[in-house]
Amino acid sequence: MLVSNGFLLHRHPELPRTLVEANCRLDVSQHGTAPQYMKAFAKVKRLLWRWQAEYPGIGTKIRQSHRGWMRQYRIVDGTPMPFNSDPQAAYRVCMQKTCAQLYRGLCGSARRWRISV
Repeated sequence: MLVSNGFLLHRHPELPRTLVEANCRLDVSQHGTAPQYMKAFAKVKRLLWRWQAEYPGIGTKIRQSHRGWMRQYRIVDGTPMPFNSDPQAAYRVCMQKTCAQLYRGLCGSARRWRISV
């Protein structure tokens, strides 16, 4: 499974073929419900629909990730607002910090990259 927020998928036109060949599902995380976010996220959904039409074997899913955050973070106008002034505190409670991530063309994790947040 490959998980993405989806906003840069349009830069990888070869990805749907690769996913089908590797029998790998693409999960796209929806991170909020604010109108501005949803307008931008609509482009991601349209791309997924196009890929589903062009590559019938592709597996995709939209994760409602923001629903889990609503139990942990303060929500302002549909947008999760974790620890406004303390990014280190947000990182400590992040449920995804150990997930494999792509960063500057390499695969690893936020912990491995020591990305300052």
